[in-house]
Amino acid sequence: MDSLAKGGWFCTGDLVEESDDGYIRIIGRKNEVINFGGEKVFPIEVESVLMEMEMVKDVVVFGMNNAITNQCVAAKIYLNSGYSHCQAKKEIRNYCRDRLSKYKVPVKIIFTKNIGVTNRCKKSRTITV
Repeated sequence: MDSLAKGGWFCTGDLVEESDDGYIRIIGRKNEVINFGGEKVFPIEVESVLMEMEMVKDVVVFGMNNAITNQCVAAKIYLNSGYSHCQAKKEIRNYCRDRLSKYKVPVKIIFTKNIGVTNRCKKSRTITV
């Protein structure tokens, strides 16, 4: 029973919120939280905003090391065809600025044709391009 936490739950590393009526909402993984100068950023929140954009086919958000802020928000983005990287970068930043707190807006944007998945078919939150 070493894998059970207090209350009979399994320790999975998921971060959850429990509502007053007992519903549980998974908000991210503990090891994926980005620490931007003490502010916490959940990659899924930024990914959700980016996936609203017509130009974005797929995206993965992750933290990159930063000497000043500890980490910064980075996004690896697979664009739909017909969009230039230069124009897309500008539109992506403007779109995020309108919908996210300043510290959640991706500082680094990497365009790719391969988001990459782990051996468990989850998006790989690494820097490989």
